[in-house]
Amino acid sequence: MNNKKLLYTLLLGATLTSCAEVDICEREHPHTGDVNFTYKWKKPADKPKYMAVLCCRVVGHWKELAEVDTDDLTLRLLGKTSIAQEGRLGGNPDGDNPNGENTGSDDNVEGTGQTGDASLEHLALLAYADEPATPENPDETTPPGDTGEGTTLEGPSTAFKSEIKVPRGYYKFVTFPLDNHSIDYSEVEKFMLTDADKYPLQNVGLSYRVYGINDPKLKKPLAWHDFNPYVNYIQPDVYPFYYDSTQVKRVKSDNLMTFEFKPRLLSQNIDINFNIVKNTDDIQFYVTEVWAEISGVPTYMKMGTGYLDITKTSKMLFKTDIKPSNPDDEGNDTFGNKRIYCSVES
Repeated sequence: MNNKKLLYTLLLGATLTSCAEVDICEREHPHTGDVNFTYKWKKPADKPKYMAVLCCRVVGHWKELAEVDTDDLTLRLLGKTSIAQEGRLGGNPDGDNPNGENTGSDDNVEGTGQTGDASLEHLALLAYADEPATPENPDETTPPGDTGEGTTLEGPSTAFKSEIKVPRGYYKFVTFPLDNHSIDYSEVEKFMLTDADKYPLQNVGLSYRVYGINDPKLKKPLAWHDFNPYVNYIQPDVYPFYYDSTQVKRVKSDNLMTFEFKPRLLSQNIDINFNIVKNTDDIQFYVTEVWAEISGVPTYMKMGTGYLDITKTSKMLFKTDIKPSNPDDEGNDTFGNKRIYCSVES
């Protein structure tokens, strides 16, 4: 009897530990899907010219950045290039190439001898023949497996097209402004160049650029004393900050899928109004400028969720419009004026 129990136990153990199954695909077809993106704006007149889309496959990790022209919704893959305009293929789309047209021949992908979508399709066929399983936790990425690790997709086409090809699988797509000089993209660039197990999407964020009070790039009055030096400053004329993401969706091979974004405006415009009263009993003077400072401004957003981190705040200096109660003929303050209305209106 004991021998039978031991045999049953061994058989059960063998059954439990032998359930791995590997599907080997021998069909000669590309294991890629075509995707494109549409945008629904609340205020289309305020939309950025270009938006970035982070294509992040959450199982069998694969990631790439796409650049979308929000006017005609054409797009292209950026490859392992800088997010900055001068580092992208085709140069500066907002300068010498404002319409995003093709400014040169497609760049070769190293080791393939192919260009553009053909190279992407070739690498995807070699590296992603087996589609990953459905993610157990779709909000988290998993490290690349043996089929995908070390595969790079450098040098995609400079041409904007109606869709792009990505290896099939389960994706989370994230969109945010491109060419926004107010934004610090350093964490996104680090994410694109680092393995998923070392720098996951949960660690990635976007923030407004900050400047020290003595930084010559910071717009400020000639003399300003920082009485609240707990953090640095953002510029007073930052561009709007838009964001949206999709739920994890499956991209199938040989299939075109369109994903719709409804970008949310994470930044806001505020009106500030106040009066100042001049004391000219001892010294006569007139006011030419009035600057003010606001603190506690959230500047950091988590890429994976779109949540603002209110523990990371900055300050802002801004110049107000002034309206003296008794101005001169040109509307300027005078020695005899006592009150000035100051305002900043969006």
